[in-house]
Amino acid sequence: MDLLKPRFFVNQELERCIASTATDMQGLLEQAADLIQDRDSHFIIDPEDVLLPSLWGCSTISELVNAWSILRGRLKRAQLFFKKYDSEY
Repeated sequence: MDLLKPRFFVNQELERCIASTATDMQGLLEQAADLIQDRDSHFIIDPEDVLLPSLWGCSTISELVNAWSILRGRLKRAQLFFKKYDSEY
């Protein structure tokens, strides 16, 4: 067994769906925030760029579950921020 190869990961189809959803949502947040004159920052779904790569490969199942749980929570918060930006506009 290759110890450097990640043991746990999401399948490729789900990987594409998750990455697309996160990327699209991040783009919407940025566009919405840009429409507000006094706003110079916006919510970032994966601020350290570690959540998505964690889904592509982890050494333990608990790391994978934790990364997915955190990312789901961040995507949920992203929706709330989008609604906030919409109301500010």
